[in-house]
Order: sequence, then structure tokens, then C-alpha cells
Amino acid sequence: MDTTAQIPEQEKNALYKKIADIMLTELKTGSLSSEDVEDISFFTLENLDNATNSSYLEAFTEELAKRWPSFTPLAHPIKQQESIQKDQKNIEAITSEIKNLS
Repeated sequence: MDTTAQIPEQEKNALYKKIADIMLTELKTGSLSSEDVEDISFFTLENLDNATNSSYLEAFTEELAKRWPSFTPLAHPIKQQESIQKDQKNIEAITSEIKNLS
């Protein structure tokens, strides 16, 4: 995964929406208090606007999940995507080696 590429505004906006959706759901169920929502909002605004690359974004989502476990699902897709890409490269390498054996 390219950690130097700029994060498109669409991606940031999509993450804002996911965070807001989780906050609303957790607020309704009582898993988060209104004070938590306020803290999460400030944390998100301070950090997500400054996210300039995927490494920063990953660190942000991990810290968000660490502070408020309700957001754990947001941290995992980034790692899953990296894992998928690594697996694909390994599969290609193995496939290439198998073809060379034939």
C-alpha cells in the first residue's frame, strides 16, 4: 500500500460518515454518552482533517479504536486490505514458481 499518496477528500468524507453513523448508533444504545460523542467529535476533527497519507489515516483509526472500542471495525479494513495485497503477491510468486517447475 502506498503510504505517501494523498488521501482523497471523498475518502475522508466517507470516514466522517462512518464515524458519525457509529456515534449515533452507539449513542442510541447507550454504549456512548453525549460527553463521549463530544470528545470523539473533537478528536476526529483535530486529526482526520490533518490526515495526509494512509499511514496517518491508519494511525488515526487505530487510536480512535483504542480510545473508543466501538470504532474497532474502522481500524481493521486498512489492515485487511494490506493483508490481501500481501497475500496476492505471495500467490503470484508461488504460481510463478510452479509454472517454472513445469
